Amino acid sequence: MLASIGQKARSFSRWIGDQVVDNDFGSGDEKTRDYAVLGTAAGAVAGGAVGTVLGFRSQGDNQINEVWVDRDINHPQMNGYRHYTVPVYDTDCTTYSDGTEHCTTEIEGWWHHYSPNISNRKVGGYTEPTFQNSNFLEPLLGGVLGSVAGGALGLAAGIGVAALEKSMQDGKGKVSRPVELEPEVKAKISKKAGAAVLTGAAVGAGIGVFLGNQAGQAELASQQIHDRTWSIPVTQSETLGYVPSSHYEWNWSGFPLPLGGNRAATEPVVRQVPVYDRAGNPRITHTSETFTTNRYGPIFGGIAGGVVGAGVGLAAGVAFGVGDKLLTQNAMEKAQENGQK
Repeated sequence: MLASIGQKARSFSRWIGDQVVDNDFGSGDEKTRDYAVLGTAAGAVAGGAVGTVLGFRSQGDNQINEVWVDRDINHPQMNGYRHYTVPVYDTDCTTYSDGTEHCTTEIEGWWHHYSPNISNRKVGGYTEPTFQNSNFLEPLLGGVLGSVAGGALGLAAGIGVAALEKSMQDGKGKVSRPVELEPEVKAKISKKAGAAVLTGAAVGAGIGVFLGNQAGQAELASQQIHDRTWSIPVTQSETLGYVPSSHYEWNWSGFPLPLGGNRAATEPVVRQVPVYDRAGNPRITHTSETFTTNRYGPIFGGIAGGVVGAGVGLAAGVAFGVGDKLLTQNAMEKAQENGQK
């Protein structure tokens, strides 16, 4: 059984490596694709690391501020409803003996949806307490934002480097087509790339769990607990009107536009409506709540950090695999040039 598991793991690793090294682009686009992937992956790793560091710094300087926010007391009113349809398509493909494929797409039917038009009339106001962080950035968010920003910058840089290299080769009269790797060389690179991706994801997940747990511990250490009491409006459920129920219409006639949709309005639209006193003013009552200011704890931080770390580690593995492929191709190109000389 262990041998079978090991064999499946090795097969999966090779498959991952093939996805990193192989591509379906034409020869002229292959190197551009590789540079773009390398730049994106490397940028995501660097950005994630920088974002996490900045997140820890921001978390350390964070302060909790109590802010009372103005809220409106609104009385909702229904003014009819909107009706819209979502088409459902069916595609049928036929493959002929010469290998060509012909597909036809037809409208199978439509989903009819209805939504009420609700307007709100302001009838009063009140204030409620909130506890806000002075710094929005923390390690988990910093890692995510850093990875996204770094990946975008890396993508642009990779495409730019590829374009610059191509223009320099064209200027020297060289063909920009990359050297085709031998099957055994490609298999070796794919094997290393697959192992790097899986190892990177595993190591990244472990580091992410640790860092996320530390971030959660820091959130708990600076946690504040506040009991507050304030006034809120008294409300009650009220049916404002009715809309038809959503339903599906089959395209029996083959007509390109829906024919149905005119159904009786039977579904109630219920909203919370203020309760008024004898003078016509919204009735007010008191409510209490205990506020805890930490954004998350060690458990959530560890889980979320593991997910983010696995993604960053996977990107590091992809960068290694594509970088190994590019270095091997460059070495072979130089060897060919020296041989031609």
